[in-house]
Amino acid sequence: MKRLLLIAVLFTSFFRLSAQSKKYDNVSLTIDVSHLKELPTQILIEKTNLGITDAKIDTCILKGKIFSYQSSFSEPELFNMAFYWLGGKVTSLTFWAVQTKYSISIDQEFKPILISKNHSDFVAKVEDIEQKVSSQRERLDSLVKTVSYENKKIADVEQRLDELRDSIDLEIDENIYRKYFTANLSSAIGLYALCMYANRPYVNQRIKSQTKKIRDLFNQLHADLKKMPSAVTLYQKLNLGTQMEPGKRFEDISLPDTAGKMFNISSFKGKYVLVDFWASWCMPCRQENPALLKAYSRFKDFGFQVLSITLDKKASKDKWLQAIKEDHVSLWPQLSDFDNLAQETYGIQLIPANYLLDPQGVIIARDLRAGQLEEALAKYMKSDKGPPE
Repeated sequence: MKRLLLIAVLFTSFFRLSAQSKKYDNVSLTIDVSHLKELPTQILIEKTNLGITDAKIDTCILKGKIFSYQSSFSEPELFNMAFYWLGGKVTSLTFWAVQTKYSISIDQEFKPILISKNHSDFVAKVEDIEQKVSSQRERLDSLVKTVSYENKKIADVEQRLDELRDSIDLEIDENIYRKYFTANLSSAIGLYALCMYANRPYVNQRIKSQTKKIRDLFNQLHADLKKMPSAVTLYQKLNLGTQMEPGKRFEDISLPDTAGKMFNISSFKGKYVLVDFWASWCMPCRQENPALLKAYSRFKDFGFQVLSITLDKKASKDKWLQAIKEDHVSLWPQLSDFDNLAQETYGIQLIPANYLLDPQGVIIARDLRAGQLEEALAKYMKSDKGPPE
């Protein structure tokens, strides 16, 4: 007998855009497993917000033949449901949850299949965006294959490849995400498109490098959209991006070194300080260490200090200590951020990352790579103390 699993998902009043209402509506999910001879051992439900920045996971254990699940809702969420079966088999289903009724069937291979009575405008537009982005990436793959290496300098070929990538990125940014944003300033799809645009080309980089531009776009959104959790998160990131711009004072925090001794960023006021974020597992970070050592050796006697902050977890402390030893970077304080204080304070989500502070603790440069650090130090220190050439 064919196995069937019917899941009735009742999304009542999915989200209100009323300025008077602050209540979240409930999402009810009922699973009838009475027709199954073999039940899933558990169901994992991962819910990601509209901005694809925050995820929550619920682990559900089935008891009896009827399973019920309830959750609060205030904006479309991406549901990723994983069904765990005996023998280690796992099947999954991913879909955007909006205001409608869902049913999910399980075929003979235990694969969940979504059956929805209504296909929302939001879901249709998200799928259109994803399809267009995918097409552009396929187009890039095709264009890259046409680039000839024959009788050409490697630098010239790499430049051509960069030009192709930039052109496709521009198409994705301006003719897909930006276009959808502009056309949907009063609906959730507009907020979704803005979040995708703001996070490109990778983790929050446009928020960090073009804060004012993203803030100007954010201000065009309908006031009710700005109350959604993803909009609130984006607004907070924009505020943090503004606080972390060159010309702003670097917020002071206290972190322990490898021996547990506490250091404040402000302890080195009066010097040029590079606050460097890295981790033992980050190969690009560790590849920067030789250049960091070189800059430190050249400028340390002229008022230059390095403070390194690791994003390693406490469970990986031994690997962090080993990396410090292997890379010979124990010449300056190596601080841990096991409680995520620095990451949350400074909005660090991608490493390597660094901030160069002047003697007053003001940010004067950021994300300096290789020789850029020495160039910046020579530039700023020349007017102060005249470092060696």
